[in-house]
Amino acid sequence: MRSFRNVAVALLVFTAGLGFFLLPHKTEAATGPRIIISGFSISPEPIEPGDDFDATVTLRNIGDQTAANIELAINEGAVSSPFAPYLISNTVSVQGNIEPLSEVQKTFRLGSSSTAAPGINNLYLTIRYQNDQAPVTDYVYSHTVGIPVKKPSPAEATRPKLTISQVRFEPQTVEVGQEFSMFLEVKNFGNQQARAVKVVASHLEGASGLDVFFPVGSSNALVLDELGQGAKKERALRFAVSPKAQAKTYNLVVEIEYRDQDGQTYTANEVIGIPVYKGGKTFLVETGPQLVIQGHGVSPTPVNAGESFQLHLDIYNAAQTTARNIRISLGEDDIGALKNFSPVTTSNTIFIPELTGGEQVTRNFSLAADKNAESRRYNLNVKMIYEDTNSKSYESSGMVSIPVKGKDGKNLGPELTVASYSLPVEQIEAGSSFQLTLNIKNIGDEPAKNARVVLANVEGTQSLDVFSPLGSGNTLCIKTLGPDESISKSMKLFVSGEAKSKIYNVVINFSCQGKDGAKYTNSEAIGIPVIEPRALKIVSLIYPTKVKPGEKFKIYSEFINTGKYPVENLFVVFKGDFEVDYPSYYLGKFEVGGSDVFETEAAISKPGEYKGQVVFTYTNNYQQEQVVTKPVRIIVEQPEENAVATTAKPAKESFWKKIIRFILLLLGLGGE
Repeated sequence: MRSFRNVAVALLVFTAGLGFFLLPHKTEAATGPRIIISGFSISPEPIEPGDDFDATVTLRNIGDQTAANIELAINEGAVSSPFAPYLISNTVSVQGNIEPLSEVQKTFRLGSSSTAAPGINNLYLTIRYQNDQAPVTDYVYSHTVGIPVKKPSPAEATRPKLTISQVRFEPQTVEVGQEFSMFLEVKNFGNQQARAVKVVASHLEGASGLDVFFPVGSSNALVLDELGQGAKKERALRFAVSPKAQAKTYNLVVEIEYRDQDGQTYTANEVIGIPVYKGGKTFLVETGPQLVIQGHGVSPTPVNAGESFQLHLDIYNAAQTTARNIRISLGEDDIGALKNFSPVTTSNTIFIPELTGGEQVTRNFSLAADKNAESRRYNLNVKMIYEDTNSKSYESSGMVSIPVKGKDGKNLGPELTVASYSLPVEQIEAGSSFQLTLNIKNIGDEPAKNARVVLANVEGTQSLDVFSPLGSGNTLCIKTLGPDESISKSMKLFVSGEAKSKIYNVVINFSCQGKDGAKYTNSEAIGIPVIEPRALKIVSLIYPTKVKPGEKFKIYSEFINTGKYPVENLFVVFKGDFEVDYPSYYLGKFEVGGSDVFETEAAISKPGEYKGQVVFTYTNNYQQEQVVTKPVRIIVEQPEENAVATTAKPAKESFWKKIIRFILLLLGLGGE
């Protein structure tokens, strides 16, 4: 798709003072809008591996028509780049149009891999736009810029480096209107002691403060004093959640400030996703059931050839909808049946009647290894076929490793496996960051030395696809792990806003050395459920909060499609404990950028409090039903009491006033 051509090195344009290269583009006769990148800069500049930074691109229209609907895509397609969008989607919208011979600037945040090589590294940009006249034509322009990365300074290599290595909540489910504790584990993974450590829950992304979270019992800051090299401490902050909070994941920005032994101050920001539930549900999105293998184990391990063993699987439903008629079967490598193993007393298929959303169960297979099996690790494919409550079929899969010691008496060597893994929420929302925690176990018969655990790629691709490491590379290191020992390792990842709603199988590559220095490698895959953000945005919901009995009032809601695809079967309905004149509105297909309103009238005769909700349901681009609910609460006031006419009674006269009136009457002067 890239429009640049190979030209002489002399044609490379170097932008003075910016320290980056703009690769040349081909200029054609203008017959419509023509967008080019006329400038690019980064701040700070240059950067070191692992830094995040601001990138500013200048877009110029050298055509003779206005450019509209402009989008900038970052590292689109199967490209190799150490840079990734930082806490944003990999598609950035440019507000407004660009007139002929005019230009605009757009700034966005990028992160760099800690394994980025010193020198010039490429960032791939793709601009999509349209003309503003009929007939509408789509245009695409691709360009590559080189961003300089310098070697880490000696001070950088020896300074303290702090990160939030783990987050947990008590209670685990954070509910609207309730209190909760957030436990933060802060770790120093640098090479020097950190002093005067301060951790502040600063603000929510997109807000200037904590918005719907309120500190309880203390401030929003933690002071840890000192944190030695490799040390970690866990502390808690307590918050109350506003009753007005939405059921969704809020991204909390946490600021970490600390000093080294020379008094140099460092700061770092981490983003923590806080899933807020309402009535046990979050996201207000319904998807199909999503089954993943959350963990597995083999007992005994390693398995002796010709002997039986137990394989247990932790099956987890990562969605909110129920899975039914679940069939779990085992196959060996790429074939659909068992070859080196055979079931004992059972078949190679297990049936589970039902698994509700968020529920996890453990099921065991009784198997025996073939007596002629060689000493090595065998991979078993786990296939899961199931239905939702509407009998729609789904399928997901996983892989488990079985170490077998054969009659040849050879040592298996070290064998690393992911015994289990955890995510901060059931489903990761596209466009958000999250922490992946792996419980890594050595199921071999020798210590694993100098081990490397690499998040290699998403199955079916040559890269991590929609996932990007944040604050580190895609490699975890373990110095030594003995037989039957386990260790937990975490990595922070960002999932692109372009990710689809599905389970992504991420391939993990293991490599290590045995006691004799021999190298051992193997691979496994874990499933990460991703959910697409809602495309429908409710702009307003207007209604009177108080009315008089019998008074006619309106309920009015405006909504738009802010997504990248049309939504299908859009249906708006009012549900409540009072009736309205027009309770439903069906739109069918709702185009991108489209806006519409739902409007109805009602009148309630009896005083009291009345509740209802405007419910929006639609089908997204992945044929999944999504639901957005907006509450309505109306008070019908008591009628005013009618005023009762009364006749004023004459004021009671005093004794002396009566005497004076009597004397006046005797004298003929009147006494009225």
